[in-house]
Amino acid sequence: MQNMSWGRKLFDFSQEYQFGDEETFTDLPALSFDFDPSLSKDKRHDRYVMLANSNLVRFKMEKAMRCVQKALCISVRNHGPDHLQVGDDLELLGKIMYLKGSAQASESIMARAKRIKKRYES
Repeated sequence: MQNMSWGRKLFDFSQEYQFGDEETFTDLPALSFDFDPSLSKDKRHDRYVMLANSNLVRFKMEKAMRCVQKALCISVRNHGPDHLQVGDDLELLGKIMYLKGSAQASESIMARAKRIKKRYES
């Protein structure tokens, strides 16, 4: 492992990746070459949303839902529970849950997203 290049170390999924003080992953859904675990909170949020969308396109619903949940936690922590970004994350989470077959849970999440988004319409 000492002779490995930086890029090869980055994509060695046998090691754990530490993200700040919050979580540790052993199986990341996808990584790009410019991946940096020390990204700011908003950039980390955007990265999780991007990963969720790419997993959604590949029909990997569990990984997509996990990424959206991480993005939602970051949004709530940074902006509060009634921010527009939280509404967007809830809407995406509701769509994923609906596609997984959880229509009832999806309905309540989508209703909450709609209430949040309605506050920002003027």
